Amino acid sequence: MRDIIVAERYAEALLAVAGDRAGLLAEEMEGCRREDLFVISRFLDHPRVSTEKKTSLIDKMTRDEGASGNVPDGNLLARFLRLLVAKGRARYLWEIFHVYPRLYRQKMGVLAGRVTLARPSDDATRNQIQGRLETLLSRKLDLIWEEDAAILGGFVFSTETLLLDASIKCQLATLGEKIKGASLTAVVA
Repeated sequence: MRDIIVAERYAEALLAVAGDRAGLLAEEMEGCRREDLFVISRFLDHPRVSTEKKTSLIDKMTRDEGASGNVPDGNLLARFLRLLVAKGRARYLWEIFHVYPRLYRQKMGVLAGRVTLARPSDDATRNQIQGRLETLLSRKLDLIWEEDAAILGGFVFSTETLLLDASIKCQLATLGEKIKGASLTAVVA
């Protein structure tokens, strides 16, 4: 619990200073693999690793793609990682990288969600589904699209707090329950 509280505070502070770079930073953070972040945070938090080695790793990770190959003074992520090391908070790196994109989307009024379809679909179908969901929820959506043949047809939409199951599998299960309930009622009467 404490990890999440600390991570949220650091993520909120980073979001406040990121300004117009907040979206790019959120994309960078979402692109990081959990396993990599775990290894990096253990390294950055390890008491036997010198500050110079930690700083060197941060510089290599956040190196500017420009010709010089040096980390620019304005590299917000590099400065933020150095701050985490200096404050002894590098162990919260994964949680911060997980929380920050969610806070950014919240600030922008965007809801992250997942849509599962039974089979591959074209862009027109995806745009239609997304448009209807955005109208239904009155929010802009950032969707991840998946395929699962087990749902048979339709779609399943989910967020952290909402599940909308419009799949054929769910409809068949509901129909089956109604039939079972109806036959029991007929037998009792």
